[in-house]
Amino acid sequence: MTSEWTWIEDELEFVLEKIRKNVPVFFDKVPSAASKNLVYEAAANDYWTSSFWSGMLFLAKEATKSAEFDEVIRNQVQNFHYRMDHKIGLETHDIGFLYILSAVADYKVNHLETSKELALEAADALMLRYSEKPGVIQAWGNLDDPNEDGRIIIDCLMNLPLLYFASELSGDPKYKTAAYRHAKQTQKYIIRENATTYHTYFFNRKTGAAVKGETAQGYSDD
Repeated sequence: MTSEWTWIEDELEFVLEKIRKNVPVFFDKVPSAASKNLVYEAAANDYWTSSFWSGMLFLAKEATKSAEFDEVIRNQVQNFHYRMDHKIGLETHDIGFLYILSAVADYKVNHLETSKELALEAADALMLRYSEKPGVIQAWGNLDDPNEDGRIIIDCLMNLPLLYFASELSGDPKYKTAAYRHAKQTQKYIIRENATTYHTYFFNRKTGAAVKGETAQGYSDD
């Protein structure tokens, strides 16, 4: 590597040192979703951001090519097993976020069959949110709640790689078929004429019809 790129190594080392210092704090916990006075407090693994810490640990392991993060990684992955077994906070599409950065990462990096099985279990949990008629994955809410019936959001796309991975692992095309249909429906309906996107879009799960675009977080629906 030429000297002009050494700044990358310096920045990487800065990040790795931050992760090392945080390991004792978040050994069996995760950083909270938001900081208080610029500090992320230790929290239970029960939210959609909980996997970001394990994802950082796997990146650190790959960057250092060492075993120094193995113990905390094992503990974190075990927490994701527990979360799946007890169905903690899995009523959203973010099952993808959670298990791509834990089970899938562990299988790719450490080649553990137990993590492969966990990734497939997570994909099956995500598939429960898939509606065949409209061809979409419901983003959040109870599947029997008419107020959330058929809601997708633009963020759903970031959870789809779990389904493609499940088809690759299992040889069953149903996962990638669902992911592809959801992506195409998103492309067709959530992107507006001016190339901006709706935050969220509704479909009728019984008929498959597209209903309307809205926002749950933006300034206005349009």
